[in-house]
Amino acid sequence: MKPGQRNARILIVDDDTMTLKITELSLAERGYQVTAFENPVECIAQAEQAKLGTFHCLITDYSMPGMNGVTLMHRMKAIDPTLSMILTTAENERAIIRDTLREGAVDFLDKPVDVDRFFQSVEDAVAKTVLRRKRAATESSLRAANSTGLLKNIDCPEWVDRLSVVYAPKHQLGGDFVDVFKTADESKVCLFGDISGHDIQSALFSSHFLGTIQGRRTCQSPFDIQAAFHHTNSMLCAKRERSCSAGNLGGTTSLCVCSIREAPDTGNLHFLNAGIPALYLIDTQRKIEILPPGYSPLGWFSDLSFEETVRPHDACARVIGFTDGILELAMRRQIDVLALVSTLIQTREAHTHPILSAQEDDVLIIDLSPNPETPSPAIPIVHGVYPGDQARNIDAFEQVWKNSLSFVLGREQKTVIQRFTLACREGMLNAINHGCGRQRKHQASISIWLDEAHNSIEAVIVDPGSGHSFDYAARDSDLLDPKPGNLGLVMMSKLVDEMQLEQSGAQLVLRSKLE
Repeated sequence: MKPGQRNARILIVDDDTMTLKITELSLAERGYQVTAFENPVECIAQAEQAKLGTFHCLITDYSMPGMNGVTLMHRMKAIDPTLSMILTTAENERAIIRDTLREGAVDFLDKPVDVDRFFQSVEDAVAKTVLRRKRAATESSLRAANSTGLLKNIDCPEWVDRLSVVYAPKHQLGGDFVDVFKTADESKVCLFGDISGHDIQSALFSSHFLGTIQGRRTCQSPFDIQAAFHHTNSMLCAKRERSCSAGNLGGTTSLCVCSIREAPDTGNLHFLNAGIPALYLIDTQRKIEILPPGYSPLGWFSDLSFEETVRPHDACARVIGFTDGILELAMRRQIDVLALVSTLIQTREAHTHPILSAQEDDVLIIDLSPNPETPSPAIPIVHGVYPGDQARNIDAFEQVWKNSLSFVLGREQKTVIQRFTLACREGMLNAINHGCGRQRKHQASISIWLDEAHNSIEAVIVDPGSGHSFDYAARDSDLLDPKPGNLGLVMMSKLVDEMQLEQSGAQLVLRSKLE
């Protein structure tokens, strides 16, 4: 027995009196303190009366009258989630192994039990219980520190009032963060990130990274965010190399992080994105730019040369960013990520939204309107950009539009959504086939917006073509005499309440009233 396991307390439950007594004596000879029960109900009562963390391992037989071993494990897990458990089974009970693992058993042992394996299993179970309790204590301390602002420092009232954050952690402990601050040279900065892992090491590294930023922003003028990224990347890459050299290919840490900085002299926004999925920049005219990550996550590659991407302040009336948890959720639901983002941002207590019950990772969204003098534009429900060779995937595009509108508007708008998305389909096919000339190097885009003031939805489809001189109203009569190429725009006009051709037809606007 390891020194740290002396006096560990073991619970044994077995309805076979002889087996119970032999097991109890064998464990006692090894220095364990043993409490034995023939009845599972008595074991539960003892655990409920004892202080949390009193016992270190439960050993139970599977087949017992009144309550089987898996049910007992389930009840004990509810009393003490850190308690390790071992299940003994007969050969014909192998089918319950999956249930055993689901309940968190450390091991399951076939009868007759091999003595050496039995004692090794008990030793491992006690060690895991001790480790779990240490981690739980540390996580509790870190969560308390996080609630006091140690891991998230907010120090820029001009932007805090213009910033919305949605944070729905999947795990109780993680390293996601948002930091808003002013630097010594009066730059405004919003920094947000997502660190790999959901353990103590990840949370501590987030704290370390923000501490590094804190030191640089208060002491360095002008503030050099690139140097902070370089320093962190070098440190993580060195850590990864040491882990790989030691044969540990897992357990390494990487950091997805994005900096949004407003320069004090020009007011322009400077973006430095290492691994965050994308930033959506929306101007006052509702023009949207998707800014992809310029660099891989920190800790992946050592030879990165960090440079900021600059955009004029009037192109960034609203900036949307998010970590990959929300992107994965949108992909599983086959909806546009902006449908999720816009819904959660507008939802009070967004972290309790039902859709987040299916999340597999932490969800973090930031919504920043940097300029208080500029009205903040709406967030679209859909924004898609498609290369000109993608006409073959139009069914998949249309399904995403339908799913997104149904998610935001509800099933009661089914008829409107079906007609509207069919019109969007025809419009996008026209944009891809004609405006893009079916060439991959050209792209067409679609944005779908909800106009709550007029109880309507609007789609804007844009292609890079030169347009055309086509009067679709004059072709209305062609519906009675269909010819190839005549029906696209005419059909669209019949499916929606309003249709406009702009920029000589290179931009198409569709509007439909909601029911």
